[in-house]
Amino acid sequence: RGGGEAAASAAQAIAMIAGETGGRDAVAAQTDAIRLLVGLLSSVECAAQACRALMNIALGSPASGTAIASAGGVERLVALLPSDASVGAKAAGALANVLSSNDPNRVAAREAGAVPLLVTMLRGGGEAAASAAQAIAMIAGETGGRDAVAAQTD
Repeated sequence: RGGGEAAASAAQAIAMIAGETGGRDAVAAQTDAIRLLVGLLSSVECAAQACRALMNIALGSPASGTAIASAGGVERLVALLPSDASVGAKAAGALANVLSSNDPNRVAAREAGAVPLLVTMLRGGGEAAASAAQAIAMIAGETGGRDAVAAQTD
């Protein structure tokens, strides 16, 4: 739950393991790992690595996205979007994977205020904008999300 260098290193190691298909499945099966990683999102020292690990775990796995959301991950990832560009980009990338093929998670992200934050990230360009665009595409895959995204045009 805390943070610090050891926790950041552990999150980084989990991210690397989850970056491989067999490792992703092994980590996703550990619901305690998901819960702990979601908890690390509130640690300044650990947020970037926790985002990376969650992004890898959720890649191509709606079930993992559901587990992350059940642990409070959607709201915590949305809360990280206005962070510095690097953390915000990783949070948006993780959010995109958590929302993929998962309408309840898309609704949760929209209700947590993700759309205006992601649109702001688009305006900044760079890696953060690319990740924000992916997350917006996921939110727009749900009817209410499409309407929320369309309402942000100016």
